[in-house]
Amino acid sequence: LFHGDASVPVPDLSVDAVVCTEVIEHVDEHVGAPALTHAVLGGYNPLLAVFTTPNAEFNVNFPGLAYGTPDARFRDDDHKFEWTREQFRSWAEGAADKYGYTVAIRGIGLSMRNPIAGFDPYGGCTQMAVFTRNAVDSTTHSDVVTGSPPRLYASTEYP
Repeated sequence: LFHGDASVPVPDLSVDAVVCTEVIEHVDEHVGAPALTHAVLGGYNPLLAVFTTPNAEFNVNFPGLAYGTPDARFRDDDHKFEWTREQFRSWAEGAADKYGYTVAIRGIGLSMRNPIAGFDPYGGCTQMAVFTRNAVDSTTHSDVVTGSPPRLYASTEYP
């Protein structure tokens, strides 16, 4: 278990898979998201990577968020952005092309239990991109990365 800046890869750490569940929306969209994407897909270069993030369009189902108005809010006060399905698809396809992955995009939570009157289906509550590396190699992308990598917090050896 590592603790620290996820946008800076841990040197010489080899991984098969990385899961970033509801993480990317907590970093700056224009600096942090590209850095996190680079660390995961370009630095760790796993066979499989999964990213999930809220679907901004689904926020229409939460009247308190005032989606689509000048008073619109994010689902969580710590979110720096929330992507629409098209914005998420654009990011995922661009990242897949840049780092040599195939990507499959899916909605999560495509329906609501006991929807309120006027419920509008705008995709899933959350969206997911599953990246599968195209070639089995350990090539990493050498863009300059600044900052300190995460530190090992705990480790467990399994038989």
